[in-house]
Amino acid sequence: YKMKKVLATVLTASLMAGIFVGCSSNSGKTENDTNKSDGNKVVKVFQLKVEINDALQQLAKKYEEETGVKVEVTSVGGGADYGAALKAEFQKGTEPDIFMIQGAGDLEVWSHKVDDLSSEKWISNAVKGTLDTVTKEGKIYGMPVATEGYGLIYNKEILDKASIDPKSIDTFDKLKAAVETLDSKKADLGLENVISYTTKETWVTGNHTFNIPLAVQENPAQFTKDYTDGKADITNNQGFKDWMNLVDLLCKYSGGATLDTIDYSTQVGNFALGKTAFLHQGNWVAGDLTKLEANFDMGFIPLAINNDTKVSGSIPVGVPMYWTVNKDSAVNTEAKEFLDWMVTSETGQKSLIEDMKMIPAFTNFKVETDDKLAKSIIEYNNAGKILPWAFTNLPDGFSMEKIGPIFSKYAKGEIDQTKMLEEIQALTKK
Repeated sequence: YKMKKVLATVLTASLMAGIFVGCSSNSGKTENDTNKSDGNKVVKVFQLKVEINDALQQLAKKYEEETGVKVEVTSVGGGADYGAALKAEFQKGTEPDIFMIQGAGDLEVWSHKVDDLSSEKWISNAVKGTLDTVTKEGKIYGMPVATEGYGLIYNKEILDKASIDPKSIDTFDKLKAAVETLDSKKADLGLENVISYTTKETWVTGNHTFNIPLAVQENPAQFTKDYTDGKADITNNQGFKDWMNLVDLLCKYSGGATLDTIDYSTQVGNFALGKTAFLHQGNWVAGDLTKLEANFDMGFIPLAINNDTKVSGSIPVGVPMYWTVNKDSAVNTEAKEFLDWMVTSETGQKSLIEDMKMIPAFTNFKVETDDKLAKSIIEYNNAGKILPWAFTNLPDGFSMEKIGPIFSKYAKGEIDQTKMLEEIQALTKK
């Protein structure tokens, strides 16, 4: 299959190591102990991708119709703190049977709770390299949720009107020129701003924007570790100096001081309505854009930071999340069966590709995507134009709680480029 060929190359270069989401000393059985006594089998799922909530709820209903096993889905994400919410579930004793973790860092945090999935049937179909960050001492503890990528999503109709070819934008200078051209034609094009951005959603700034200067280092994982340990010099690093010009461009042409008032829904909504030409997000917004009837042609251009086309012609692609099974769950077997069904049955595959608009991290999918954003990510991936998700090496909550607020200060004009880099540096000084 075409998809099989496409996905066989995914992510061998991706350096992922998860975000710590916090752990709990609360062990013991899940709430399903009580469910089991009356014969009802309920698998409780706790997950952070709010944009797939509706589709996942529908898939859970179909699973119950087919198997008689009820699956309850709770989604916490977007502007909410998934890590804190997950920790709270364990502390309350309402432990989920299936939950999401974000790679190796989370695996360390939740190792006392996650079950060994090494003997599951789907393992043999996982794309090479995608299980590395959830493998410990030869055992596999997570199932990849999807392959994701992000950058600046463009509205091709608007770019065509401004005579801009998105495929030609592979350097910072070209990106800046395109943004300035669009800004000069805002009135004619009906734009409120050139770019849809947000500083309110610190997962966008602290995770995704901040990832770029980490990802362009010679050894992203090592550099990120050195930064965390207070050993890396951010203020004199060329990658970070170049990146500040990108940050400036993003803030200046997206609303500046008003960015703290723009949440995820507004950010995506403005782009869907044609009020902006670009959207700083990933392929996970595809479902929301479909709901908003954004039927125009679209794709990704990179978040370019310099004039090296190898760097500025690439986008971050990775497996940011994994499904795990609670080893103390009373419906442990049923939980594993549901995950396997999700990626092996035609019903599950269709839901993941057509309803959730995901790019599978498996080679056995018979359903092919018609999603424009997924196709754009696959193109970059096939061309080897990918950067790692280096921010996942940062400690629990660091990117959103510490890095994110510095973006807000910059957008409001409270600090300049030099001061922003100094503040980022100071966060890890020992």
